[in-house]
Amino acid sequence: MLHNRSRLILSIKLVFTGLLIISILFVILIQRSADVSLPYHIWFRLPYKNAYTAGDYITFRYNNKLLLKKIICTSGSVLEKVNGCFYCDKILLNCAKTYDKKGNPTPVFTHSGVIPANHYFVTGEHPDSFDSRYIGLITKKQILSAVKPLM
Repeated sequence: MLHNRSRLILSIKLVFTGLLIISILFVILIQRSADVSLPYHIWFRLPYKNAYTAGDYITFRYNNKLLLKKIICTSGSVLEKVNGCFYCDKILLNCAKTYDKKGNPTPVFTHSGVIPANHYFVTGEHPDSFDSRYIGLITKKQILSAVKPLM
């Protein structure tokens, strides 16, 4: 009888230890985003990468706000702005708006040319996303982490 009770206590301790480890990992590795510019809201934080490529999702800070965006044009690519629209290696990315939803004028990024080393053009998928069209290129030093969408 005592042996069964010891096994039960050990099993309970293992379950609680497992739940504690999962909770800690959830806090460290899972990120929630309220940003509506991307279709996902739960993200898995990845280890720091030495290089980022088009299609990678990243987090960075801008004006003390945590932003989560997708890299769509990278170092060495030719970024052009024609009539308010941005092109990466002659492929249309997105067009900048001159006014936000509230009617306020928006800042507009004006770079045209080769993207310098360790710089990235990022965007959200919503037409009103506040991204590189307005804030400019993101540097590798600004990137906090790469993330992968979970849901």
